[in-house]
Amino acid sequence: MIRCARKEDLDEVYRLTNLLEDTILNYDDFSKLYLSALEKDLILIAEEERVIGYLHMAVTPQFARASYIGEIQELIIEEAYRNKGYGRMLLEKAKDYCKEHGIGIIEVLSSTFRKDAHRFYENNGFENTGYRFFNTEWKKGYIMNEVIQTIMDRKSVRDYEDKEILEKEKRMILEAACAAPTAGNQQLYTIIDVTDQKIKDALVKTCDDQDFIAKAKMVLVFCADTRKWHEGFEDCDCDPRDRGVGDLFLAMSDACIAAQNAVIAAQSLGIGSCYIGDIMENYEMQRELLKLPDYVFPCAMLVFGYPTKSQRDRTKVRRAPLERIVSENKYPDMDKEYRKDLFYKGSVQSYEEWMKAFCNRKYNSDFSKEMTRSVKAFLKQFE
Repeated sequence: MIRCARKEDLDEVYRLTNLLEDTILNYDDFSKLYLSALEKDLILIAEEERVIGYLHMAVTPQFARASYIGEIQELIIEEAYRNKGYGRMLLEKAKDYCKEHGIGIIEVLSSTFRKDAHRFYENNGFENTGYRFFNTEWKKGYIMNEVIQTIMDRKSVRDYEDKEILEKEKRMILEAACAAPTAGNQQLYTIIDVTDQKIKDALVKTCDDQDFIAKAKMVLVFCADTRKWHEGFEDCDCDPRDRGVGDLFLAMSDACIAAQNAVIAAQSLGIGSCYIGDIMENYEMQRELLKLPDYVFPCAMLVFGYPTKSQRDRTKVRRAPLERIVSENKYPDMDKEYRKDLFYKGSVQSYEEWMKAFCNRKYNSDFSKEMTRSVKAFLKQFE
């Protein structure tokens, strides 16, 4: 159902706006703005037993057109209810309002990084006809450049077009990986470029039966390597100490930083990627399959390919509010409400129902238990 907003919708509109902006806005300031906007702007509510979305449109005079225009300031549908037509219904109601009040033009304000929103508006008859410029000094953290845009746009891709990754593109991705920050310039990792289809097929089985691994155009396994430097020291009679788990943790850090460089480099070339954490399961099988020597652990695997249209159009999963991830100077004091803000991103289920389902699906799953067993098996080498 679509209806006009009321005063009692304040808390739900506040919640949804925080979801849209991925932040926690000042409630008192927001309340004043909301109540003021109710008197002069159009605020439409999408409702399905509860508020699941809203549209806010301001009506302003524009001298260049000698008329009033409708400016859509915000439009959000809660993630669990997207692709059900609510956004389109809100737009249609806004168009009806403009016709009734003699408003001939509707404009949309949308940040440059909201690519999915841009496609939504274009699919509903809107055209990108110009630019808007803002003085962004008030919020420097939101100033975009090409690198930050690439990072913000990247999402996991598990379905690929039948299009090969060129050798020069692969080399560029690998060189970007090896240009990553590294402890003491040691590059405490070894990258295995899996080109043998039989090994890809085997990795499907050893990594929790994820079929898309076999279809990926490029598969890279990033190994934390505490072996090669130690052997280099022995080559030169350096009398190195025994390897320790600290060396392993440092090597894993190096390997994962390199992997993320590869991810961003691929994204910049239009190539999608997906991390496969399951490479840490079934250590004995992975060791045999990839011919891993002692003290070398496969801590990350990446699969790459050009994303299909459905993957390109898919909405990126929203992250937790920044204020619930970043804490100044010390670990935050987390109570139940803090953790709810941190974890819960809205669902048809209550927070408690959602959390129980997630716990069973992930934390208590067989693959999670196997990962713990597998890592313990590898760590025996350091005892």
